[in-house]
Amino acid sequence: MKKILIAAFSIMTLSMQASATVLIEQYGDSTTSGLTAIDGKVQVAKLSGVDQIYLSLNKRFGAQAAIANKGISQTCAIHLLDGDATTPKWADRVKESKATIVTFNYGMNQCDRTAEQYLGDLQQLVDITLAAGKQVVLIEPNPSTKPEKVILDQYVGAMNLVAEQRKVPIIQHFKIWNQLPNWQSLLSDGIHPTEQGYQIKGLTEYQALAPIIIDDLAQQSTQRP
Repeated sequence: MKKILIAAFSIMTLSMQASATVLIEQYGDSTTSGLTAIDGKVQVAKLSGVDQIYLSLNKRFGAQAAIANKGISQTCAIHLLDGDATTPKWADRVKESKATIVTFNYGMNQCDRTAEQYLGDLQQLVDITLAAGKQVVLIEPNPSTKPEKVILDQYVGAMNLVAEQRKVPIIQHFKIWNQLPNWQSLLSDGIHPTEQGYQIKGLTEYQALAPIIIDDLAQQSTQRP
């Protein structure tokens, strides 16, 4: 039954993406794709943050707005930027994108990149995306309790600097979660959010994206003959 529901949900979201006036594409790592740990096993969450956004979008905007989950586990900004043997580099890939709004949620994985290198990777991703006529929203990673994530705050600082330099919105999960009491309980394994964590993540992102969508729809309506 669960597989049938997931399949039906996927078909519905694909249909919305094809007909939507405003399409959001969310790029990131496993916290974007929606992995969580249950009984010590990392698996796909029942509802990811992107799924939560979809439900809120559908309730408010109907078929006018849709979202596509482009998250890939264990990836970093540099992977999206440079591409690989099977995926074009971002400068080519973004030209084929139908998205109106593109979000980047990287930083949890460091991939042997210093904070300075990560800053450069993000700057290039944002510049290329803006030049392609897309709107960009940066999304901070959630905090982590894992010792190996010790420079995560430096990555978050780099992302905030890019947002300031490029004058693009940023959703500050790292800052917001650190202000919550017992935020550690929102993590299933010290990295991936729990079901409640994904609900908070998704609703926070929806609240930030909704005004942008409203502006986009208004602009597009004035441009119609």
